Amino acid sequence: MGGVAIGVREVIETIGSRELENGFYVGRINARGITTRGPYDGGDQERALAATYRLWARQVKSQWSRTARVLQQLADSYEWDARRQDAEAERDANAG
Repeated sequence: MGGVAIGVREVIETIGSRELENGFYVGRINARGITTRGPYDGGDQERALAATYRLWARQVKSQWSRTARVLQQLADSYEWDARRQDAEAERDANAG
């Protein structure tokens, strides 16, 4: 449940530091690594990640609100990236 170990959630909540939250956010983004996709695939991978992070945020919100906020920010970031990937795929399709 929540996609983030309870110990990590507790540290985020107890410390209450934006720097720690930003570090967690960047760490999760960087942990994804390099991705590959077809030239016309668009942002389906990112939409799936956004849905997962939104689910996790809902699951932990009542007990770990700071963690939920970071998870929601991750979801928003992946949703933005999905739209960017969609636009790029559309440009590639129109150019070819």
